Amino acid sequence: MFNSCRVPGVGMDTYELHDPSLYRHVVVVRGGEFYQLDFVDEHHNPLPQAVIESRLNQVVAVGCNREDLPGGIGVLTAGNRDTWANDREELIKLDPNVIQGLRVIQSAAVVVCLDDKDPVSVGCASEGVWNGRENGGGNRWFDKPVQIVVYENGKAGLLGEHSMMDGMPMVRYADYLVKNNYGDTAVIAPMGKGEYFEGGVKDVFENVPTDVLRMNPIVTKMVGRGMEEFNKLVGDQELTATTFRGFGAKDIKKFKMSPDAFVQCVIQVATTRLFGKSVGTYEASQVRVFRHGRTETTRSCSLETVELCKAMGMRNDGEWRRKEEAERRVGLLRKAANSHVGYLKKAAKGEGVDRHMFGLKMLLKPREKVPELFNNPIFNAAKTWRVSTSHLTHPSFDNWGWGEVVPNGVGIAYSIHGDRCVFNVTARKDTGYSRRLAQFLEDGMVETWGTIMTVMQGGSKL
Repeated sequence: MFNSCRVPGVGMDTYELHDPSLYRHVVVVRGGEFYQLDFVDEHHNPLPQAVIESRLNQVVAVGCNREDLPGGIGVLTAGNRDTWANDREELIKLDPNVIQGLRVIQSAAVVVCLDDKDPVSVGCASEGVWNGRENGGGNRWFDKPVQIVVYENGKAGLLGEHSMMDGMPMVRYADYLVKNNYGDTAVIAPMGKGEYFEGGVKDVFENVPTDVLRMNPIVTKMVGRGMEEFNKLVGDQELTATTFRGFGAKDIKKFKMSPDAFVQCVIQVATTRLFGKSVGTYEASQVRVFRHGRTETTRSCSLETVELCKAMGMRNDGEWRRKEEAERRVGLLRKAANSHVGYLKKAAKGEGVDRHMFGLKMLLKPREKVPELFNNPIFNAAKTWRVSTSHLTHPSFDNWGWGEVVPNGVGIAYSIHGDRCVFNVTARKDTGYSRRLAQFLEDGMVETWGTIMTVMQGGSKL
């Protein structure tokens, strides 16, 4: 998570893990320029807050006054991995000191991105943290496991690189950040003296001649191509953030129903209405109780949810207001929710099927004959996740999310707070799915809850 980095390679990337006792710096990005900033002294004691603030202000001041910025080579990390691997080798060939600068970034504890934007809405802030579109992608280093994004107006977020870790470590990290003041670090280690008050900030590529990275036509062309590809990539995406404030986990629990299972059932109703049919749905479930365990797939689309969706229909027919019909639908809802909880428990115990089958496929050697099962169209359709979902709730998170995993699919990240539910929906812009699904989700929440209320008001026992 810290002092590590994904490194591009043709055909396969690698991951570098650096000893934190040997590296005591972070990398701060401002205006597409990268700076090395020490945050502990030579004895690895945290520097005083005033020193950290002074050094960050130096970065901001220098970044605002420079006229030789290259436009941000960080955008290259957003491109095709093989292309970035080749570009990286080209950069290293230009000057031997380039690799030194890259190693500074790769060994940094984290990357801090100081963006010169002031997003107001949750959606705009979320999109900026997600892809850095407004900065052209140059104010990021997407290979780093942890990037802290801070805006001019004080809004902030975290961007995680997924290959070596999942969401929960980032949640724990964020939880620590929001619950502790910087001065609390003195409990862990004595505060350093910070003798070098004015120093400690270096241009990561200070040993690389100006004409190599900032005036070289090869780099200019490389970055220009990278920005063009980046703008097309993020321009094809659409993110819709919505908060449903009608009810939350507290009310759902009153009916002895899992809040996660309830929301997953609503997702099934909403996506069935979006696509006109039930489709493969993925929910990430944790298997961290096992050594090296990460996630397993909980298949949220089941026979029980299909029956529920049939009963709810392709649109709000108002039938849920009739007691008899409401009782029938609530019964189907409870069956679907119980089925979901059952699968989730099995997945958490390592009894899911998807990671097992994936592991078997990865055991195939190059040019080894692929078993017929892996080429079976039904098998492949069953693991095409047109709906990719995950649940993560933290009181300090306004939103969170990721992109869809197939071109004709959607990504649904959600949080279930005590009094509200937050949804982040992503999809390719040309599909029109994002905004439509956000509305279907809100409608589904209202309709499903209304069905329950009809039963309750009629005096029936849930």
